[in-house]
Amino acid sequence: MYNLKKKTFTVMLLLVFAIAAAVAVILCSDAEKSYAAEDHSADTAVTVGFLSGLEQTSDGKAYILPSGNYYLSSDITVTKTIQLAEGASVSLCLNGKTLSFNGAADYRYPVFRVENASMVVNDCTGELGKIDGNNTSGSVVYVKSGDFTLAGGGITGGRGSILFDPYTNAA
Repeated sequence: MYNLKKKTFTVMLLLVFAIAAAVAVILCSDAEKSYAAEDHSADTAVTVGFLSGLEQTSDGKAYILPSGNYYLSSDITVTKTIQLAEGASVSLCLNGKTLSFNGAADYRYPVFRVENASMVVNDCTGELGKIDGNNTSGSVVYVKSGDFTLAGGGITGGRGSILFDPYTNAA
């Protein structure tokens, strides 16, 4: 009787270890997938053509980006500032790509202008997508009475990375 209990206990212990190992394999395989690109089927691809179709500021030096979820489908270069619409809430996934600015070398025109709006930039691929000011923009991102969160990806170039207007923001 003692041997039967001992064998039953051993079999049950092996079964528990096998289940734990199977769960560990499943969890580890999901961890590897955590850096896979998001499904952007419900989001809007940011392309030069898309930006060209947007409303522009009265001086014609900026595209006005409305609220929405956006992603870069490829590397793109813009020659105008991308200004968030008044009160807009924008999420941009860099998707491992680069958005470069090649506009006039004028500090007043950053790559992104976030004024009375909010913006979150991330990179769902786990790679280093970036916003590149190419040393021609003022600050790469200018924030006035708004919110900006860099949750992934990077900012390069420009004469500064992110400028929070000191009179309207607490950085």
